[in-house]
Amino acid sequence: MDTEKPDLLHALEHYQQRYNWDCGLSCVLMVLPIKSRNYIINNFKQVVEEEGFGESTWTIDLCFLLHRFQTKFSYLTVTIGIDPGYIRENFYDKVLSKDSHRVNQRFSDAESLGMHLEKKSVPVKEIMERLKAGPIIVLVNANQLICVTCSDFSYTCYTSCLRLCTNSYQGHYIVLIGTNR
Repeated sequence: MDTEKPDLLHALEHYQQRYNWDCGLSCVLMVLPIKSRNYIINNFKQVVEEEGFGESTWTIDLCFLLHRFQTKFSYLTVTIGIDPGYIRENFYDKVLSKDSHRVNQRFSDAESLGMHLEKKSVPVKEIMERLKAGPIIVLVNANQLICVTCSDFSYTCYTSCLRLCTNSYQGHYIVLIGTNR
């Protein structure tokens, strides 16, 4: 294990996701001020209902939550709207028909509400530069995440890491809080 001091590390209180669908919401909770975080935690079902995403959050939903709680952000994405390629992914086939109208409407409304959305691919160098200003919520492919306990190889670890052999995509949100060369 690398015990070298991080080059950059933002203090952040971790919030464990409650369900298999709320990783993005958990990330938002980690970057919000404590008062806003507590409001969402104490009114979880109400906020989910008001925001209309149910058990299916898209990045634009996270933007609307951040905007609702007056948190400054930039949203950089390679796709404005829903990526049509998701139709081929098992994880998304059930939610696309249900979510398409809401997600596309939110993209349409974002600019008029003053949200900064930009269509672009973000290279690692730019992510590292933006990280200096504060934590970053990133959407990654859960199927490409590696278990940090794999060095203590076990059957459980082996089966959870087998998914690295797949080409399928399953979105998962994480919060970047620092760097270490």
